[in-house]
Amino acid sequence: MRDLPQIGDIVYLKANPAVKMTVEKCTYTRNAAMVTCYVPDPVTGIMETQEINSVLLEKETPEGPASAMREPTMFRQIFSFDGRIRRLEFGCIFVIYWIFYGCINGFIDTEPLLGFAFIPMLWLIIAASCKRCHDTGRSGWWQLVPLFFFWLLFEDGQRGPNEYGPNPKGI
Repeated sequence: MRDLPQIGDIVYLKANPAVKMTVEKCTYTRNAAMVTCYVPDPVTGIMETQEINSVLLEKETPEGPASAMREPTMFRQIFSFDGRIRRLEFGCIFVIYWIFYGCINGFIDTEPLLGFAFIPMLWLIIAASCKRCHDTGRSGWWQLVPLFFFWLLFEDGQRGPNEYGPNPKGI
């Protein structure tokens, strides 16, 4: 689970890291937290309250906005069915699967036990397809539609957070 803002935290708006805000109140729901922040008005400079989804915020660190220190997300929790992945990661997993398939398939005649190596690779491709469906705003069950896999390779994900998590591109 992500580190949610707490009352009194200084946060940045991801879209505009120049604006610092102080968290006044937090309301937690199943998928996210709504945060009421004190926000300076750009014209008058008077502090106003504004309710913002916590997915759009990041905590202040001594080095500045946390996005500057964002960890790479590619190939993290690759066997999990939760979250979202980008087209690039999905395509890379697909290529890795077929390279692995070709290597194992070449040796399966001499070593039949190598067939069990397909089980984790099958799990990997199903989990990646599920997360890619999530990125497009659909349930993972959509991957059962024939040839829908090719649609997932080319369709862009939903902008911003959706019910399956934050955008893996960070936008």
